[in-house]
Amino acid sequence: MRAMAAFDEDALFNEFAASLVSNKLISPRAARLLAPLKGTIALFALTHMHQSIIDLGDGTEAHLAATPLGNSKGNIVVSASAIVGPDGNMTVVVPIFITSQTLASCEAVLQQSDGGKPWSFPLELTPAKRLTRLGH
Repeated sequence: MRAMAAFDEDALFNEFAASLVSNKLISPRAARLLAPLKGTIALFALTHMHQSIIDLGDGTEAHLAATPLGNSKGNIVVSASAIVGPDGNMTVVVPIFITSQTLASCEAVLQQSDGGKPWSFPLELTPAKRLTRLGH
């Protein structure tokens, strides 16, 4: 079985900018000027997905968690985990949102994290546009 992320940083940004333009909140030119903020927008979205719960409609819940991948780059992803199976004896974890952001875009408190393990605390974006532990 192979799972791929439902969407990535590029898709999030493109749909966000297109929505702003289609609702006449900004001009197409202004949307292009947002491009340098794509990574920051991805991190902001990630903070809101992290520790959310999705009701899958059959009583099953998917728990979302941000984590740095254990790969060489340490890309930050949001994965969904759910307990499944007829006896509820199997946990499935799949990536749903992948960013090009890495631990380099995080404060030191997150950089010390064990790669591949979800952060167990709420996250926020600092004024310097870096990911950190909420209230840190």
